[in-house]
Amino acid sequence: MKTAVFLFGLVMILCFLRNPDPLYGQESDVLSSLEDLENPEEADDAEWLEKLWELRENPLNLNSASLGELLQLPFLDIITARKILKYRDTRDFFSNIRDLLAIEGLSEEIVHAIQPFVTAKPVSLPGSFIYRIQVRTEIPRRLGYRSQIYRNPFYIQQRLLFQTRYNISGGIIWEKDAGEPDYFDYGSFYLHYHPPGKRFSIIAGDYYQKIGTGLISWSPYGSPLSIQGPNPFHSGGQGNRSTRESGFFRGISLNYSPIPGLNIRFFYSRNQLDASRDKITGEVTSLYLTGLHRTSGEQEKRRYVTENVTGFTTELDYSFINFELAHLYFRYEPVVKFLGSGISYTSIINRFTGANLNAISELALKDLKIPAFFHCSSYRDNQANWNFIAYYFHPHYSTFHGKTIGGFQAEPSNKSGTAAVWQYRPVKGFMVGAVAHFYRENKSPDSNPFTAQNYTAEIVLKRWKNVIKLQWRRTYRPLSGEQEYKKSDGLRISHETEIEKMIRLVNRVDLRWINPLVTESGFYGMSFYQQLELSKPSWSAAVRWSVFDIPDYEMRIYEFETDLPGSIRSVLLNGNGYKLFLILRLKFGRSVQMDFKYQQRYYPDETTIGSGADSFPKPRIHELRFSIICRR
Repeated sequence: MKTAVFLFGLVMILCFLRNPDPLYGQESDVLSSLEDLENPEEADDAEWLEKLWELRENPLNLNSASLGELLQLPFLDIITARKILKYRDTRDFFSNIRDLLAIEGLSEEIVHAIQPFVTAKPVSLPGSFIYRIQVRTEIPRRLGYRSQIYRNPFYIQQRLLFQTRYNISGGIIWEKDAGEPDYFDYGSFYLHYHPPGKRFSIIAGDYYQKIGTGLISWSPYGSPLSIQGPNPFHSGGQGNRSTRESGFFRGISLNYSPIPGLNIRFFYSRNQLDASRDKITGEVTSLYLTGLHRTSGEQEKRRYVTENVTGFTTELDYSFINFELAHLYFRYEPVVKFLGSGISYTSIINRFTGANLNAISELALKDLKIPAFFHCSSYRDNQANWNFIAYYFHPHYSTFHGKTIGGFQAEPSNKSGTAAVWQYRPVKGFMVGAVAHFYRENKSPDSNPFTAQNYTAEIVLKRWKNVIKLQWRRTYRPLSGEQEYKKSDGLRISHETEIEKMIRLVNRVDLRWINPLVTESGFYGMSFYQQLELSKPSWSAAVRWSVFDIPDYEMRIYEFETDLPGSIRSVLLNGNGYKLFLILRLKFGRSVQMDFKYQQRYYPDETTIGSGADSFPKPRIHELRFSIICRR
């Protein structure tokens, strides 16, 4: 391990003394920011990642995009989106993406971040489609396959996205998880009609509704909290792109704007959800959200509860102030124990958008008596970015479709807290930032519940053909059954450089230590990796070698890694071992793309990995992934 650290430092010094040409990172800040999440273990296969992949494959046309479409772009708030539309109205069209630099508030770094997702072309374009299939499997097989508890060992996902010249777009998803016998275990479909210049749009099929800050309804994934700040809060309906088999609506959504500044949405949904029930009484005890239907017990839970939803939102947009009122009614058949037969949610949202200051507040009431509140203020100029967040969720407040900050699966329930995010860029190529998050349970078994604390500080230097990132993280958590706390620290140093025009090298070291010690076998956990990337017009490849020594699960480290198109993995590292992966991409013109990924994990101190039916009989695990994309 000491040799690995020495090599990291040596490579870092040699590369930093190379060619003095400016570089602004080869990877989008959107993807690299995943490493800064409070809960990186939740980063796999997020719906917004599918949206980024779709935008990369079918970029937004700056000359025809609406306000709602522009707000789908990462790091773009409503103020900047309106400035883009105003610039387009005065100049007629964008001739080049670099024209965005003429707009106040759009720095070179923001343009660089959104560049993969936009284009500047004539408005009249023919229809298009993208078809993608992914297959993956593991070797050796888990013990569940040997005992025939599980069936088919392949994960298969198919996705079709299309856009017609008649302003109709849509998507279809078919998916089966490894171990499920049915090749079409999960399916989703939607159509979106959005004629330009008209006052209405319609979504039919599977969709989700983003309302306010997400207290009553959001996408299947919440808003992660990182140095980049929370994701922008934008209301609106969108077709379902997630492979998560719950959390979306199934029916119709109508958006109508009778006059400028007034927007009304009506929606109806009737969907069947998986649920667990008492074998004696038949009472539904909980909703089953994993989406796995491998065993007979899991298949018995499938589509047992019918969810009916009716709702509307009214949004009034006047200059720099925006008001929104939402009301949703949920009915479940049969009755779900913790939800009841019928639940109503009412929400009032207020937004303020100034030249540099944004603010959004939402007050939601469950059955008009149980409250939840969320507020976020942000300030941004060309150098600094501030965010302040405060929230309160009543102990009896809960919602199946709502999400909040702190993680992709964070739900607004029985919690209150505050958070502050700061980011400062004093000069070009240098950034410093920090996050502080404090929260506690409003109702706890302890008479004096402990306030959990998360701190993160980060420095990023982009100089010559190098990007260096230094990150420190500290968390305080209560010890079980005690008033004392456990302190966990993490230190990460990463370096990436462009060695030649099409060759890129990435190095990273992670350290974790805990006080008080949770094990006598070691004081800290450590991981190190090197990644080499090669890129040509018709092919590209990446290889990464990782070594880790983590003596206890409490010191576990999550290693972010690139994956097949449309997905990113956050791999849990624990114990002593090695990890290797290789990705190869082949392009056959513009129409066909093939991706291969091979990954190996080896734990020399173990004889088996895991437990029960999900365990592996050998300490060396091989994983194969394959993807084909066809587009027109």
